[in-house]
Amino acid sequence: MVCADPDGDEAVDGATVRGLATELEGHGHVCHLALDPGTLPPPENDDWLHVTSGFALHDSGSSRVLQVVGACLGAVSVDLFLANDDEDVLAHWEVLDPLLQLVGLAGGILFARASDVAALCGDPDQDPVMVGQAWAEAYGLALCVVADDVRVSAVKADGRTTAASRGPEALDREALGQLVGGFLTSYGNNPAGLEAALHGA
Repeated sequence: MVCADPDGDEAVDGATVRGLATELEGHGHVCHLALDPGTLPPPENDDWLHVTSGFALHDSGSSRVLQVVGACLGAVSVDLFLANDDEDVLAHWEVLDPLLQLVGLAGGILFARASDVAALCGDPDQDPVMVGQAWAEAYGLALCVVADDVRVSAVKADGRTTAASRGPEALDREALGQLVGGFLTSYGNNPAGLEAALHGA
C-alpha cells in the first residue's frame, strides 16, 4: 500500500509513488493510493502501508499522513527523500518526529538515502548507518535501511547490521521507490530473510 496526499505536487512526488507502485505491481501486489484513513481498505494479513515522505515533509500533506499512519492496523514504513540540499532541516524534524514516533509504535521501518541522513543529523562526517541505528533505538523502529549509490544497509536498534551492494546507480526518487518496493516484497514474505531482502532492493 502506498499513502499519497491529494494536494501533493505531482512533479515532486509522483516519481516515488510510480517507482514503488511499479515494483509492487510487478510482483503481483496491489498498490492502493489512500487519501485519508476512511479510504483505506480493510487490512489483510500481508498488507503494508508505505508513506513516501516527498509529500509527508510538506505542510499540505503532513497532518493527513499522521492521521493515516495512526489509523493503520498493519505494518508501516516511511522513506526519507529531501528534494534540495538547502531544505529547512528544523522544519522537517517538526514533521518527521511525530511521524517516526507513529512508525516506531507500529514497529515499522525507515528507508533513507545516506545523503539525507547526513543533512538531517547536521554532521556530514557521521556514519549514516550509525545515525540510523540511533534513530531506530530512539523511535522503536524495527529497522533503518540506509542506501547510497553503491550500497544498502539495514541496521537494528541494537546495532546489528546487514549490508549488500547495489548499483552503481544514482538514488533518485524513482530508484528509491524501486528499492523500497523490492525490499518490502521480499521482507514482507520472510522477515527473517534480511539479506535476501537487501539483495532484492
